[in-house]
Amino acid sequence: MKRNKRSTSDIISYLPSNVTENILKGLPLRDAVRTSVLSRKWRYKWVTLPELVFNDKFFLEGWDTEKSRELLPKISVTLGSWDKRPEQETDIEWAKFFHSLPAIEDMHLDSSILESFDAGNVPERLPSTLNQLKVLVLSDVCYSNLDHVSWALCLLRSSPNLHKLRSSILDNDITPIGDNVIEFLQAQDFSKFSLNRLREVEIRHFSGAEPEIHFVKILLSHSKVLEKIVILHEHGMCAEKGFAMLKELIRFPRASLKAEFIVSETPDE
Repeated sequence: MKRNKRSTSDIISYLPSNVTENILKGLPLRDAVRTSVLSRKWRYKWVTLPELVFNDKFFLEGWDTEKSRELLPKISVTLGSWDKRPEQETDIEWAKFFHSLPAIEDMHLDSSILESFDAGNVPERLPSTLNQLKVLVLSDVCYSNLDHVSWALCLLRSSPNLHKLRSSILDNDITPIGDNVIEFLQAQDFSKFSLNRLREVEIRHFSGAEPEIHFVKILLSHSKVLEKIVILHEHGMCAEKGFAMLKELIRFPRASLKAEFIVSETPDE
């Protein structure tokens, strides 16, 4: 009788694992995290989800800072593309979001997320430093786009302990190179900025466009312990152009004399 009483009064704690997983999969991320208060057995069930979806609704509604500080000591955040509808407000609370992830070590951002930032009003650095961030992946970045470049530098300035940077470049034929991008990169003051922990850099779909060259130059000039920089150029780049690009990159002043250059074609994904 006691067993029956326990099972009826706390049936949610004894649901089969496949049932709880299906329940969690059907909930928005915010609500899935909130199930941690249901019982002791549910406290960390949400972290077993195979995929965490940080969608537009999640960001537009904000994030519970205190709970995320407690429940997200380590997480690799992959923010995928989302449909930014014209009628929808996109004033995303990025300052609050990053502040709520003080222990994040691995962060992936793509161009759709960079575009959802407040265009034309990019801070030099984030209000909350990402002291624990070790790996930063920026996908489909257009280095001919001033906002993309500005946010990439903002994130680098805000990540003093970054070990590895990976970036893939969006086809530059889509956006013409503006003089303002070149002028912006040339005018950057990095006298109080250094990537003292950055050891590895990988850039995919490198075309050799001027903004890309300037960005690499910035990395080389301020990464004192850089060990390897991998430049994977676009498919179809002729050997002569690839050699000329490598020659130009090698001539750049480097803060780390140990930095190894590897230039190759971007592999099929």
